[in-house]
Amino acid sequence: MILNIPKGLFATPLQKTLALLLIALTGMLLITLVVQQVGFPEPTIQDEFAYLLGADTFLEGRLTNPTPPLSEFFESYHVNLTPTYHSKYPPGQSAFLALGKLIFGREIYGVWLSFILAAVAVVWALQAVFPARWSILGGLLAIANSTLLLKWAFSFWGGSVAMLGGALLMGGMLRLYQNPRISAAVWASCGLFIMAFSRPLEGLLTAGMLLLFYVGSLVKTERDFSKIKQSYRVGAIFVITGLLIFGLNLVYNKTLTGSVFTFPHMNWNPRESAHEIIRAYQGSESYTLFFKLNRFFAVFIGPFLWIPVLLVFRRIRDPRILAAMVTLLFVSIYSATTSRAWPHYIAPIIPILIGLQIAGCRMLCRWKVGTTHLGFILFALLLVLHFGDEFKSFTIQSGQINYQAFREQGAMFKRDVDEIFAEKSGKHLLFVRYLEGHKNHWEYVYNRADIPSAKVIWAREMSLEENRQLIETYSDRQIWVLLIQNFSVEMIEIKRPES
Repeated sequence: MILNIPKGLFATPLQKTLALLLIALTGMLLITLVVQQVGFPEPTIQDEFAYLLGADTFLEGRLTNPTPPLSEFFESYHVNLTPTYHSKYPPGQSAFLALGKLIFGREIYGVWLSFILAAVAVVWALQAVFPARWSILGGLLAIANSTLLLKWAFSFWGGSVAMLGGALLMGGMLRLYQNPRISAAVWASCGLFIMAFSRPLEGLLTAGMLLLFYVGSLVKTERDFSKIKQSYRVGAIFVITGLLIFGLNLVYNKTLTGSVFTFPHMNWNPRESAHEIIRAYQGSESYTLFFKLNRFFAVFIGPFLWIPVLLVFRRIRDPRILAAMVTLLFVSIYSATTSRAWPHYIAPIIPILIGLQIAGCRMLCRWKVGTTHLGFILFALLLVLHFGDEFKSFTIQSGQINYQAFREQGAMFKRDVDEIFAEKSGKHLLFVRYLEGHKNHWEYVYNRADIPSAKVIWAREMSLEENRQLIETYSDRQIWVLLIQNFSVEMIEIKRPES
């Protein structure tokens, strides 16, 4: 029986490393199987193209780009064109996309790298307090979650980068509770740094709550402050990390927006756009607080693992359990109150939630009735039901994002059009005209970081006189008008007007 596995299993550094490799290989296998099922991901949603712009900018060796001439033609969702041309989003996700393109030739490999690293980091974090079999289970809960696998690992807006940061922070903090070592503080600081540049608000709130509980536990357990004095170097590492994050944010903001205290997302205002379709942008629907919280936890707990999570309340006096539960509730309520509550918004606290699930499952397994391991039987049943439900959810969601099925229906993604024109000789200027009924979530007007030198330039169709100005500016290009409605694209070549 699994309960009788020796506690020393995976106890040595080599064995712990093998546990991490097991999760990494499992992640690679799952991704390969999903690719066979749905095909390679294609960017379709507005946010994805904005992150890809950030990646392309980094690959050009810059933090931002100069504003192109006649920039109103290139206005798009989640992209700033003044005072510089850049994505409004934090740079963490774009950095991984750029890494994937640089090393493997496609941005999606950076998404998969972050997804696998996040699951491996969850296992590493759990190894601080749980035996190997339980830390491996935690990694499986992360990597076999249908939402994480399909919505995070197969989209370009991701979520795994912030989850990676949260796992490193959690693992570092759990080790600091045991012993205030420099290495643990470094790992926690790395997690804090990653979260600050991927999900800044939720990430910094998570770190702040955990650090507050950590300092509080030192004060409570050591009235003479001896342990606090031993931890001054740990404190110095966090202070240096905080100052570094603060300083880099000031530089980044100044470079992109011209103001050290104006973040890129604050600079994007669709109401000031020259185009009605952008001015009408409303974002996603608004929901009640209860609905948002339910969406958060239903995605990551499901209908069958609530019992183990609720059992953890019996250990609420454990400072680590208390810190985890308060942080989880505080950050999730804050995010649900201030945002549209997409699941990836709370990515930094997902490792904490998995840790609570594992703690509850261990408690459940210890429940006996006489000599019968009734708790273990219930645990095994819940686990089978949970992964069965995840498989069902995967089947439904994979059918909804099957890129191969879209291909069979004749749909043309933006990248398909880019590839068509990449094979044509010369340079091209594409004017986009959206037909009635087109959904604005499926945007095509996104450009490379270096617009003037790009082979294909996408522009919004404006008045004839305004169009003529853009045509004259890019006088060396063939002119096209694209009629677009929800992945249906008709391309019409236009003769260059006589000067």
